[in-house]
Amino acid sequence: MSPKLLKNIYITATLSLSLLIFIPISLNTGLEMKWWYTVILFFISSYIGKFLFVYFSGINIFELQFIEQSIFKQEFRMYIYLGINKIIIDGEFNNTIGIKENDLKLLIYNQTTRHMLDDIIKNGGQKEIKYNYQDTKLIVKFIK
Repeated sequence: MSPKLLKNIYITATLSLSLLIFIPISLNTGLEMKWWYTVILFFISSYIGKFLFVYFSGINIFELQFIEQSIFKQEFRMYIYLGINKIIIDGEFNNTIGIKENDLKLLIYNQTTRHMLDDIIKNGGQKEIKYNYQDTKLIVKFIK
């Protein structure tokens, strides 16, 4: 399942659950349902859904630093939070396209779920993941 689809599922589920809770409460308390209540509820539920996605299924990259660059590879160190646990993962990739630290950080954040990195987080080792970056495939090798 892609990270974007999983994030949308969290947001939709949170919004649906919020509406299922809010509508009966408003009917039983005599609170009139205004249209702008739904808009406010949507934004709050969307924010909560994004938080739940990152907390339970996503990765929150605290910091990403390029370490050493050679002709063939760019090495980096990534500090991530999985829930409340801080984990350090090293990695490398071929940086012929000239990607910057912040772009790599956003790329990994947007296209990676926790389940993609479960093997190396629990058991160590290496794992290669292919990312789409500006109409090219960027292969990143994670090492722990």
